[in-house]
Amino acid sequence: MGLLAILAMGHGRLDHWEDCCADRRKHLRGKRPDSPVSRNSGFTLIELLVVIGILAVLIALLAPTLPRILKNADRAKATGLMRSVGTAVFAKSAENNGRLPGPLWPGQVAEYDKNRNGRLIVELAPFLGIEARDSPFVVKGFLTGSLRRSLPATNPKDIRLYVMNMTVETPNGTINPWGSAADPEPGTPLLLSAVPTSSRSNLPMLSEAHQTHPAVAGAPWRTSTPPSPPHGDRALQLFFDGSVRDTP
Repeated sequence: MGLLAILAMGHGRLDHWEDCCADRRKHLRGKRPDSPVSRNSGFTLIELLVVIGILAVLIALLAPTLPRILKNADRAKATGLMRSVGTAVFAKSAENNGRLPGPLWPGQVAEYDKNRNGRLIVELAPFLGIEARDSPFVVKGFLTGSLRRSLPATNPKDIRLYVMNMTVETPNGTINPWGSAADPEPGTPLLLSAVPTSSRSNLPMLSEAHQTHPAVAGAPWRTSTPPSPPHGDRALQLFFDGSVRDTP
């Protein structure tokens, strides 16, 4: 076979190969719209409108219940905080030879200030995991959303969280378990053992502060408390047995 014949045969095979490649490219171009890689994966306008419609329906269904959900969450948080305060009171008493913390002010705030006497949050700081600092600061964890919303114009450091129960009725008469930082002679906090064990489940240590509370009605800091119980129709109370309940 001559050289020209070999070259002609090779040229013919090359033409055949090019024709096959061209047919393959046409085949791929025809299939490309159906391939997962090249198919348009974006939302169509109709799909987008359907999603927006579903979201609008869900928002309309949830909107009326959202305030109640938030308030219930705040109430659960406030209950847990109050229980933690009760545990800290018992720990402080155990460390202080059985004596309760104090003397205390009747209305308690969330501001930590080591230079201010009579603040429960300062007395209990080591047992509540609150870091001691030289400068005053507000322990924001004690200010729930419901409490802040009820006093939007009040400086957080002035908001009264709790009202201490300064008059506990016992079989031996009325006692002030905490002493009173408001009095010229504040007195000494009592021993926890002075509170009868049999009565502790019915004797409150403290209550949520609000303007309808009897101990708040005539207080000079009345306007620094919510107009009504901040976490429901009834205020939460911490009792001397460590339980937390709401009361009328």
